[in-house]
Amino acid sequence: MIAVKRRAGWGLCATIFTCVLCFSISLAQAATPFFWDSIDVDMTLEADGDLLVTETQKYVFTQPHSNERYRYIPLEGIDSIADVAVYENNEPLTVQTGRRNNDYWIRWQHSLNAPAAHTFVLQYRVVGGIQVKGNRSQLYWNALFPERSAPINRGNVTLPVPEILADQVNSFQGEGVASRDRKLNLTTYEFVTSGPLAPQQFLNIRLEFPTSALNIPQAQTDYWSIKQSSWAPFFSWAVPGIFVLGVFGSIVAIRKRCPNCGQMTLKRTNRVVQKSTRSRRGTREVRHVCQNCNYDRRFNQTIPRKSASRSHTTVWGGYYGGDGSGGSGGSSGCGSSGCGGGGCGGGG
Repeated sequence: MIAVKRRAGWGLCATIFTCVLCFSISLAQAATPFFWDSIDVDMTLEADGDLLVTETQKYVFTQPHSNERYRYIPLEGIDSIADVAVYENNEPLTVQTGRRNNDYWIRWQHSLNAPAAHTFVLQYRVVGGIQVKGNRSQLYWNALFPERSAPINRGNVTLPVPEILADQVNSFQGEGVASRDRKLNLTTYEFVTSGPLAPQQFLNIRLEFPTSALNIPQAQTDYWSIKQSSWAPFFSWAVPGIFVLGVFGSIVAIRKRCPNCGQMTLKRTNRVVQKSTRSRRGTREVRHVCQNCNYDRRFNQTIPRKSASRSHTTVWGGYYGGDGSGGSGGSSGCGSSGCGGGGCGGGG
């Protein structure tokens, strides 16, 4: 009898959670003039460590809206983005790209007469997307980005790998929202979301294998240890005061420039959602809003645990991802340490 009541209680909790999630997604769809019916991502890992990404994004516009779309990819943890192209109905679109504030942005325009559905295919190459630490290497990529104001109804990620990795992959999993992860054949992996993704929810892909299995350029090796010391030479020199003021002024100007419209009208705010303690991390909510266009970017940052000493431990990629983003946990937040290569990313 007790076991029956306990199962009934868990079933009721699951039902309530599902209803709340569906209600929140309905509110998000009502609050924005569009949503993603689906995003299908095909990520092909090459033998040199490059990642060829094809994103098929199906937008549904319910009301009149701007005809400009964008996708931005944080460059944290990767070398560069190359070979960018955007298509609609197999026709190439005119694309603008650029780099600002350590983000690589892609922007394109299209005809729009709402209500309407548009499917865009984005293609790009990620150079240096493999994280290497000693004899272990991992692909850790934010495939379904969290920084959105609209929901994604369905998400699917396919990951083909080189034949040399057929028997070399030690582990693979999706992290963030709940997903069905499976190995389709010796060289292909699939990650399918179990339900819709509300704004700020995400799906990260992790694949771990021996470093010796791929011919990864030396420049990518031990990225996370190189990152710790990359600024040391700069701070070892005394910089003239005038130069410092000039750099400071440039930084202020960059921070106020909107990545969407290019105007100096970007407003940055942040607030502490949960304070950090010695036993747990905290969370800070950051928001970037343009007062000239519809650019509105929200994301969470992880506040490190407080410590009595000044020592710290380097974290490899997303191995200790923020905000408890486990593969089956269905986490709705995105901590900055849990986003992996390419950071959190966003689109609209």
